[in-house]
Amino acid sequence: MSAQSITASMITFRFRILLLLLAMLTTPTLQLTGQTVPSRAARDSAIESHFAAAQQAQRDKEYATAEREYRTVLALAPDFAEVHMNLGLVYQLLDRSAEAMTEFLRALKFKPGLAGANFSLGLTIASWAKERRPFPT
Repeated sequence: MSAQSITASMITFRFRILLLLLAMLTTPTLQLTGQTVPSRAARDSAIESHFAAAQQAQRDKEYATAEREYRTVLALAPDFAEVHMNLGLVYQLLDRSAEAMTEFLRALKFKPGLAGANFSLGLTIASWAKERRPFPT
C-alpha cells in the first residue's frame, strides 16, 4: 500500500467518523423539535382531571390511587397548596405521619393561611407528642 492510499483511507475513515458523530448529535435534536409544549389549557385540564380523580379515590377510600393522582397533579403544579394538604390527609389516613407533616408544611409554604393544613399539622403534632414519638427531621 502506498502512502497516498493510506492517507486517502485515513481521510475517508475520519470523514465517516465525523458523519457518524454528526448523525448521533442531531438525532436527539430532531426528536425534540417534533415535541410540543402542552398548552396552558391542556395542562389546566389535566390538573383538573387528576385532582377530581384523586378526590374521588379519597372519598372511595382508595388511598393508593388518591396518592398517585395527587402526585400527578403536583408534577404538573408543584405549588398547588391544596393538593399538598390533601396528600397530607391521605398520608394521615395511611398512618404515614412523617410524610403527612411534610406535605402540610409544604402546603403552608405556598399558602400560610390555609386553615386545613394548619389544623391538620396541629393534630399530627399533637398525636406525635401524645405518643411521645420523636419528631421527624
